[in-house]
Parts: sequence; C-alpha cells; structure tokens
Amino acid sequence: KAKHVDFLICDKATFTPLLVVEVDDPCHETPKGKKRDRLVNFVFRKANLPILHLTDESLKDLSELKRSIYKELEN
Repeated sequence: KAKHVDFLICDKATFTPLLVVEVDDPCHETPKGKKRDRLVNFVFRKANLPILHLTDESLKDLSELKRSIYKELEN
C-alpha cells in the first residue's frame, strides 16, 4: 500500500532530500498509526534520511518550528 509523508525538505540547488517532516495528528496514536510510523521511521532510517515528527500544536509557533527544522538539519 502507498505511504506518504507530510513534507520533504530538499536542497534548493540539487533537490537532494535533506529532511522528512511528519505532522502527527491524533490518528498517529492509534495502533494502526503507530504501526505505520514504525514502518516509515524504519524506511527513512535505512535511507539515512532524518525524520522530524511534529504535533499540530507545534505548527502554531513559527519560530519554534524553524528552530526544530534547523536543529535537525544541523545533525
């Protein structure tokens, strides 16, 4: 079955993927959602591509959102 992520941040010159961003809404707390998240985390870990999980609430504070993204990109 098809899977998707919410956002993919890429290098603007090469379009090389740099960071996957997932916004975890309440469905991520269900058994099915947790199973899907384990699979997605595994796939991106194998691809050496970091994944940042955010909550709906964290999207409300733009400066905190930017800090979270930049922190992940620095690693």
